[in-house]
Order: sequence, then C-alpha cells, then structure tokens
Amino acid sequence: MNVFFYSVWGENFINNFLKYSLNCLNENLNLISKKNLITSKIEIWTKKNDEKLIKKSDLYKNLKKKININFVHIDQLLTINNVSKYERLAIMQNIFITSHFFKYKYLWFFYPDSIFDNKLVANCIKKLKTQNPDIILLPVPQINQEQIINEFNKSKISNLNIKKLIKNNLHES
Repeated sequence: MNVFFYSVWGENFINNFLKYSLNCLNENLNLISKKNLITSKIEIWTKKNDEKLIKKSDLYKNLKKKININFVHIDQLLTINNVSKYERLAIMQNIFITSHFFKYKYLWFFYPDSIFDNKLVANCIKKLKTQNPDIILLPVPQINQEQIINEFNKSKISNLNIKKLIKNNLHES
C-alpha cells in the first residue's frame, strides 16, 4: 500500500539520514497498525558500500523487524556526468515512480535530512483513508540546522516536540 522512498549516499548524508529522518519515520511507524506495515515498505536508493553502513545501525535492525526494507543500488546512476544533484535526484524519482506506480497505492518521498512530527505519517494515512485524496503535498520548511542538531543530541527523539522545535528554528531566508 505505502512505499517510503529515500535516496541517500555519502557518509555525512547517511549519518544524518540515520540520526534524523529515518529516526523520525521509525517514531511514526510506532503509531501505524501492523496491517498497514505488512503492506508497506521502505525503499532506500543508495550506493552498495553505503548500504553496509545503514545495515550496521541499530535503528535499521529495529525497523527491519517492523517493515520490509529494500535497497536499490545507484552506483551506476551516480556516474552520469553533467547533471546537478537535484537533476540526479529527479532522474531517480522518475524511475521510482514509473516502477512503483502500479504496485503501490501511495508513494512517499522523504529526504535524508527531513525531520517531522511523530504523527505525520499516521495523520496522512488517516486522511488518505477518510478523504481519499489523489495527492497530499508536504511542504518542507527550511530550518537552522545547528540548533535542531543540538536539541537532537540533548534528548531522545520521542521526547522532543518536533513541531515547536521546527517553528522556533525556521531559517530567515
């Protein structure tokens, strides 16, 4: 039913992905019924060597018990010259959409540095079931990363008020 897409490579992005975004998704999955988890999966598009880094983490091992996690190796896609990282990401997202459109009802796109409230996914799933929209767009605010990182380092993610943390640390650009 749901497939959660991440495209992440490089040690710095892998570390942020594990510490922040995947951690937020893990908190969200705690609120979702087992029935929804059985028909859902996380798909991580990454380099072959980076898959090893992810699989070593305790978070991955914990999530693997809850939900199917699939890896797609993008080493060859990363060799394409003369494209920006955003163009490269768009290529990957297009491949992902065309290869999953008929298999899954809902495609979710998250970034390795995305942080979000622990009820976001559950609330969206509820909206999908009750209102049956074709699409839900999730705007991503630009934040002051340093302060957010400090708060994450001080406290367990489940103890943080993510909404307040983001609101109080919006970037002024």
